[in-house]
Amino acid sequence: MKPRTKYEREVWDLYNRPGYLRNNRMTPAFMAWVKAQYKYSEASLVAKTAWCSECGQSFEVAKGATEVVCPHCGETLKVVKSRRQKITNDANYIQELTTCGRWQVIKTYHVEFDGHRGFKGGIYIHRVYEKWINEEGHVVVIARNLKTFPSYQRIPWSFRYTFHKNNSEYDCWSGKEQEVTFSIKRPEGTYYEDWNIQHVYPVARIQPWLKRYGLTKDTHGLDFGDLVLNLPNTEAETYWKAGEYMLASFFMFASDYNKRDYGPSIKVARRHGFNFEQLEKMNDYIDYLRLSKQLGRDIHNPSVVAPADFNAAHQQVIDETARRREREEQRRNEEERRRRAESDKKAQAAYEKDKANFLKLTFSAQGLTFHVLQNVSEFYEIGSKMHICVYSLRYYEKKSSLILCASDKDGKRVEIIEVDLKGWRIIQSRAACNKASTRHADIINIVNNNMGLIKKTARASA
Repeated sequence: MKPRTKYEREVWDLYNRPGYLRNNRMTPAFMAWVKAQYKYSEASLVAKTAWCSECGQSFEVAKGATEVVCPHCGETLKVVKSRRQKITNDANYIQELTTCGRWQVIKTYHVEFDGHRGFKGGIYIHRVYEKWINEEGHVVVIARNLKTFPSYQRIPWSFRYTFHKNNSEYDCWSGKEQEVTFSIKRPEGTYYEDWNIQHVYPVARIQPWLKRYGLTKDTHGLDFGDLVLNLPNTEAETYWKAGEYMLASFFMFASDYNKRDYGPSIKVARRHGFNFEQLEKMNDYIDYLRLSKQLGRDIHNPSVVAPADFNAAHQQVIDETARRREREEQRRNEEERRRRAESDKKAQAAYEKDKANFLKLTFSAQGLTFHVLQNVSEFYEIGSKMHICVYSLRYYEKKSSLILCASDKDGKRVEIIEVDLKGWRIIQSRAACNKASTRHADIINIVNNNMGLIKKTARASA
């Protein structure tokens, strides 16, 4: 996209200056720092043999070992059990901070580790975008094209980045470096927001107007560009300067709903000495407050919002919520059983009145005994045990159908037969799971041979 606004034209002119382009290359010192910081260092273990993710060579590992030293390259490796894994890949994002004129420049790189069994592992670095921000808050993004299949609209910012399609892997930043062109991109695009930044290059240049907000090269895993745009002159700035990065992150990026409902509780907990930095994720604390509120606890009470042992308190509300849901499920089931019993009681009276003369009808042949289903409870029992819809579809309410059960000499139900009392024919005969039994043909013949008895019984009831 060509630069259109005055800010885009200003940034594009600065970007294309020979001096900036010359200094915009990845230096050997930067590459050495990336390789030192980003090591996969795993030994993929299959049986007693493992292979090194760094050099690709195989070697034997002692039973129960969790950490080994590769005898080929000398790298210390973490032992990871695998199922004949031959490829190891992982990816992260890192940033480099610099300045150009009045603009703060945030360069973001995609760092990929690729290891194959039998081959030396490699680290690949791609510069994917630069975010330029001035003191007035204007943002201009200069980025390379995103190469991925069209059905995937945004790329993830988790540690694993690999896409799967037709059992293949796609690198979203594929393409030779000399073929890649950088151009102006829309800053609000989801491709360039909220990425999980693993490391920031320690040689950093930061604009003086950002330092007064407490911003340094230590971003605590956040995108420096997001900090520049969201931190200054907000409530989060106070927490950031106090070293309470969890709280700063919450008040910067939480939804308005969470800020409104849980912000006061967080402030109460902070005043009473609760250490938010002990949390792995701020979402764990928000979940704890949400569950506590659902349980009817006062989430403005210091004893609730600032527990001495957070993990134990969190587990307690999880267990209590599970017990409450179980009790609620039992109550709903009991209510459903009560409603079903009342409904079945009325249905039973109607069924007995409608099929009164058929209830004593029985006949036998070839080791099979046939009888009419006696009550609604039997419909329910057969439907549940044989997994057929004779109860759920209310066959007991069909006035023009008669439902028979065929049992063997051991009393085991073989098939359920529906007979049409108007056409005097078999509509269907089903075994368990609506299948046909091995005696299906015999059952059909026996019922057809006794159709006269069924007619005679029907006439007697008329």
